Amino acid sequence: MISNVSLNTFEVLELYDGQMAQLSNKKLISDIVPPLKYSARGKELYALSESFYCQWLMRGDNPALVEQAIELCRQAVAEGYPHAVVKMAFYYDKDYVALDRTEEFRCRVACDYYCKIAYCDETPKFADAVSPEIEWQALQRQAAGMLLDMLAGAQKSLAGYASDKYSYEENLKRLKARYGISSDSANLPLRAERNREQFAVTVLDSCKHNRARAPLFGVMCLNSEEVKSLFAPKSTAMKLCGDINIWVNGGKLVRANNTSAFNKALKELSGEAVWVYFFNNNLGGHKYLSGKQRKDLCELMMKDNYARFSRLKDSAEERGRSEYLFSDDDVRFFISNRLTPLKSALDGLIDRVVSDKDWYSV
Repeated sequence: MISNVSLNTFEVLELYDGQMAQLSNKKLISDIVPPLKYSARGKELYALSESFYCQWLMRGDNPALVEQAIELCRQAVAEGYPHAVVKMAFYYDKDYVALDRTEEFRCRVACDYYCKIAYCDETPKFADAVSPEIEWQALQRQAAGMLLDMLAGAQKSLAGYASDKYSYEENLKRLKARYGISSDSANLPLRAERNREQFAVTVLDSCKHNRARAPLFGVMCLNSEEVKSLFAPKSTAMKLCGDINIWVNGGKLVRANNTSAFNKALKELSGEAVWVYFFNNNLGGHKYLSGKQRKDLCELMMKDNYARFSRLKDSAEERGRSEYLFSDDDVRFFISNRLTPLKSALDGLIDRVVSDKDWYSV
């Protein structure tokens, strides 16, 4: 496991559950932030970021403002500026970024940023004569409180990962001993229940418009009324189903398209658990897989009566999850060299997902 690394020095795979891995050797990255330090450059970037964010809060009508704020904050994080690290955690925590990724992904990334500050044992060095916005110990307590607030309402599936790193109870115990922080999960707000239909729209729309890491494939659970609305005439999903392979499983599997057969199947849907499968081999940005590779993977997912999709759906139902979403990065993790068959990489990924093994055992 590597730590204290600069993410600018190598390519990073962003895995489906929020883990990061080095592309060259597939080692997981335990620390996604470079060494902390107070510098004039970091402070300047952070101040500019906060200025854009405040403008967005006051106006709220221009998403480009918050996008610029986040980008400048990322640059300040790359400088190791402590306040920017906490704010980047906040952006993931409050769903400003990675909206086409799972809740689990965003929570785990936010947790890694919060923990960088809350559990840091050394005061950051001063590279320049700058005055921090608030003193270091106060920032640590702030990060600790925000971490606990997030974990209190996070998905319970987070708690078992990485030796309780994402467990509310374990973090509360450690932070209470460290800072005297006291908190009661019963009195903390739960993270808002996601609008599953809107989330599905976001994911499918991102298949086309995400130029960095477009969703590659996944399964999502909605209720029957949400699915009927999702695939209403002229909806985003219906406009995309000619370019994205989409199937609806409400007891029997049907391909989403503008046909009377699909419309009839849609009207007959009922119940609280209807699964939407998709594979995006045509649209958006795909960094690690060629068009032919994506087409071959799609055919593998459709093989044996969509058996691989079924394994993912069954695993999600067993663990009380409402979705699994994957990008090129996840498949690329299982490609050792040019001779690795795509089938082996895909099955390695799915085996890892349904077994819920630690990445180190892959």
